Order: sequence, then structure tokens, then C-alpha cells
Amino acid sequence: MRSYLAGSLLAGGVLACSLEDVESRYETFAQAEADGAVQRGWVPDFVPESSFQLRERHNLDTNEIWLSFKFVSSELGFLRSVCPATPEPQWPRRPPGWWPASLSEKQSPPNRFFIGRCEFPITAGGSVGRRVGFIALDSEHSRAWYWE
Repeated sequence: MRSYLAGSLLAGGVLACSLEDVESRYETFAQAEADGAVQRGWVPDFVPESSFQLRERHNLDTNEIWLSFKFVSSELGFLRSVCPATPEPQWPRRPPGWWPASLSEKQSPPNRFFIGRCEFPITAGGSVGRRVGFIALDSEHSRAWYWE
């Protein structure tokens, strides 16, 4: 009986660990909004409403977020203004398998990427703080990669 219980607890622990990373895909920003991903903060509200092909992963324990989306080329200037250029981003830890290897500490991103720092105030439980994330904009393919 003890070995059965220990095995069940171990299996439950492994299962719980694998459930901490949650991934969603949305064809449009409106779908992400309707699903509550924007309200919960998994998709930042500065992402243009015209964005599409959103892929989002977040960790429930660490609150890390990895997001990729396509944008209309006319939104490039807006995204650059919201997230000004930064020479030293904090590269994502433990990015998902679909994340480009060139956007990590191990490699320098190709020149086609604009790297920006996104900062905006947040209110939680009556206190005000700052949310900080980073974005890589690939103007050649109209794709953005966001992490925090």
C-alpha cells in the first residue's frame, strides 16, 4: 500500500510540474481578448488589435511569458515607440521549443531584429508597480517575439 501511495504522489507531482506551462494559440487578437488572455496579462494590452497568429506560453509559477505574433507592417512604428530600443535585454530563460535560438543568451540576434524594452505601470492589490518585458521585432517577416 505504501509503495502504491508513494508512486501515486510521485506521478501527481510530475503531472503538476508539467501543467505549470500553459500554451495557447489565437488566430486573431480578438480571439485572445475573448479568451481572457489580455485581461489576465498573458498577452500585453499594447499588442495591436490587428495582430494575428498569436502563440503564447506562460508559466503559472514563475509568471514568465513568451509570446509570438504577426503584425501589420504599418504597426512597426507604434511597437517601436511603445518599446524603445535597448542595447542590453534580459534574454528569456527556458524559452519554449518554438522560440528562435537566435533570441537567447547563447547567440546574438540577426541584424534584422529591433530589440526593445517595454515598461508600463500595473496595479495589483491596491499597489502600483512596473511591468517590464522585452520585444524583438522582425520587420522583414512582420513578426514580434515578446518575453518577460
